[in-house]
Amino acid sequence: MSDTACNGWEGYGTRASAYATWKVRLELFDDEGWIRDHFPSRPSLSKLAAHLEYEAGEYVDMMLPPYDSALFVRGWLDVFLDDVSWEEIAENMLLDWPSDNDGSVS
Repeated sequence: MSDTACNGWEGYGTRASAYATWKVRLELFDDEGWIRDHFPSRPSLSKLAAHLEYEAGEYVDMMLPPYDSALFVRGWLDVFLDDVSWEEIAENMLLDWPSDNDGSVS
C-alpha cells in the first residue's frame, strides 16, 4: 500500500482522492442492498461506477437546503466528489456480487 492510500483505498493516486473514495464508500455506500435493487443482475464496472456517482449527487442535492447559501457548500462538495474514484468503489462492490449463475435452482 502506498503512502497516499487511505485505509486501503488508492483513489486516483493522491491522499485526497484516496480519502474521498474511502469516505464516500464508508458513509454513502456501506449498505449494498439498495444498489442490488437497481441492478438485478451484475452490472458492468463502468455502469455501476456511473450510477454510484449519480446517486451521490442526488443524495447531496437532497441533503442541502434549497437556499442560495447552499450553493457555497455544494461547490465544496462537488470538489470533494470529483476526487472520488467511482471505479474503485464499483470494483470493490463487484467483488462480492453474487454470480448470475450461482448454481441455485429457481
